[in-house]
Amino acid sequence: MLTLLLSCKEKENNESISNQNNSQTKEIQIENDSPSIDTTEIIKKLQGMWKEAEYPYRRAQFRNSTVKFVEEGVPENPAFKKFD
Repeated sequence: MLTLLLSCKEKENNESISNQNNSQTKEIQIENDSPSIDTTEIIKKLQGMWKEAEYPYRRAQFRNSTVKFVEEGVPENPAFKKFD
């Protein structure tokens, strides 16, 4: 025998939903007000060769707005590809 007991109050549920909607609206407004990121400054700082800490034979080389990943055992020759 299966018994299921449910109880709720309409007013509390409506208030809860209303509060959730207000919270979601506030979160969306915060996300839209996020500061803009200067990608040119980030790209400028990325330039050069970077080595992966966990696997030192894998490297990333950045030149302007392109990147080349160099690692062992890859059948294709590495080439610069646009990432911007």
